[in-house]
Amino acid sequence: MVLVDTHLQAHQAYSLLRTGQVVQLAVALHQVRDPVIALGDFNCDDSDPEYRVLIGLTGLRDVAVALDRREPTLLRSNPFRADRGSDHRIDLVLTRDGRDRRVVPRSVRRIFDETFLLDGELASYSDHAGLRAELEIEAGPGAPLPTPGADIVQLARDLLEEGCNEAEGRRRQHLAWAGAGIAGATAVAVGERVGHPLTRRQFLRAGLQGAALLGLASSSVFSLLAELFEPSEIRAFRHLSSDLARLARAPQSRVEPR
Repeated sequence: MVLVDTHLQAHQAYSLLRTGQVVQLAVALHQVRDPVIALGDFNCDDSDPEYRVLIGLTGLRDVAVALDRREPTLLRSNPFRADRGSDHRIDLVLTRDGRDRRVVPRSVRRIFDETFLLDGELASYSDHAGLRAELEIEAGPGAPLPTPGADIVQLARDLLEEGCNEAEGRRRQHLAWAGAGIAGATAVAVGERVGHPLTRRQFLRAGLQGAALLGLASSSVFSLLAELFEPSEIRAFRHLSSDLARLARAPQSRVEPR
């Protein structure tokens, strides 16, 4: 049996990064023929597109769905939750049969969702509730590993392309901001050197020099983002798109992660 414990990227704004992580997980599990149990904070529920990609590419089954026991694990009543929006079911227990053994879910329920007083303040065990699942590994042929549907592959491809385009857009924006910061800092420095003496000259000079340094500092940050982080993110999305294409073309052949 293979046990996978994971935590995908948090927050709705990073759904495209989560899709990339889902593709990485699908590639990693592609050649596994033992029973698989995957659990953790997936930061998506069954209404999100990355959840559809997760189930469709990996062949994993959602235990709560199979047993019709969907319970939210991110609760607005939790005292540690800053966002008091609606409840969400983002902590999942997923399973997949092996070649000669199968995983049979027996039960799943939410636990550790109580609140209590700690030093006079309302508290809980965590900002998420827990899940307790009972599963049996039985001998016998399991369900065959499904081939990802064309609609799921296309959805994953579209999300990866959108993520790549967003990263490229941020890189162009950060390069523009870096250039503007350098230009502004240069203009301030030159103006400070050639300007005529004014009232409170030393005060103004310190202010101008500070502005120049601030412009250079912000430009350095934007340059670092544009030249180091975003290019690696763009490459990662492109590599994942290539891995996805190989999964779609030959789902039963070996696919090595990059």
